[in-house]
Amino acid sequence: MDSSHETPVLESITAFNQIKQDVDWCEGKLEGIQSPAQKHKVGVEAAYAKLDTAWKHVFQSTDLSKRPQLQREVQNRASEVEILELNYRISLKDAEARHRREVDNILGDFCKKLGKSVSALLNLRENEVLQESPPSDSFRGHTSEPQHTSDPLHSQAGAVPQRNIDQTAETRKRKRGISQQEPEQATAAHISNKAKRSIHFEEIFQNGNARVKHTIVQWPPNQGDWFIIRCDDHDFNFKDNPLVGGMAHMRGRKHGKKPNYDEVVEPSGN
Repeated sequence: MDSSHETPVLESITAFNQIKQDVDWCEGKLEGIQSPAQKHKVGVEAAYAKLDTAWKHVFQSTDLSKRPQLQREVQNRASEVEILELNYRISLKDAEARHRREVDNILGDFCKKLGKSVSALLNLRENEVLQESPPSDSFRGHTSEPQHTSDPLHSQAGAVPQRNIDQTAETRKRKRGISQQEPEQATAAHISNKAKRSIHFEEIFQNGNARVKHTIVQWPPNQGDWFIIRCDDHDFNFKDNPLVGGMAHMRGRKHGKKPNYDEVVEPSGN
C-alpha cells in the first residue's frame, strides 16, 4: 500500500499516546521494585527448600556413618532460616524507608513526564476550540429606526400668553447653555478614555524585539478605535482572529461568560 495516501495521525492522538507511554513506563519501573517483605519471602523460601533437602538426605541415607554429617547439615540450614528471620526484623524499618524513597523517586519522574504530556494535550484542545468557535448571531449589528417626536409648542392651538413666551425663551436659553457644555464634557471624557486605552507603536513594536506579535483589530468595523485583544488575568494573546478567540476564551471555564463583541473589547481591549 502506498504510504503517501495514508491519513496522518492527529496531533491530539499522538499527545494522548504519549500519556499512555508515560503510564506504561511508570508501571514497568514499579514492577521491577520489590518491597522488603517480598525480598524476605524469596530468601526464606530458598532457605526452607535447602532445609527440606537436608532432611530428605537424612531419611534416605542407609549408611549410619553418614548420619551425623547429614544431621549437622540440617542444623546449619535451620540456622540460616533463623538468621534470615532475625535480620529481617532488625533491618525492616530501614529497608522500608529505602523502598519508599525508591518508589517516590520513580513517581516524581513520572509526574514530570505526565505533566508535560497532559499540558501538550490541553494546549492542542484549547487551540482547536479557539479555531472552531463560530461568531454568535447575537454579535451581528443592529439598526434602529430614528424616533420622531413632536414639538409640544407647535401642538398647542391658540394664542400663548406673553408670560409663557418669556419663560419658554429663558428655558431654551438655559438648555442651549447646557447642550453646549455636554459635548465639551463628553469630548473631554472620550479623549481621557482613549488616552488610557490608546496603543503606542513604540510600546508594541519595541524596535522589532517585542516578545509577542499582536494582531490589531478595529471595533466597530471601519469606524471604531483600534484594539489589541488579550487577557491579562491569564496572559493570553489572541492572534489569528482576536475577537473570536477572546469570545471563546471568555466562554471557557476560566471565565464562564457569554459575551458579545462589545463585551470582549471592553475588558480585554487595550
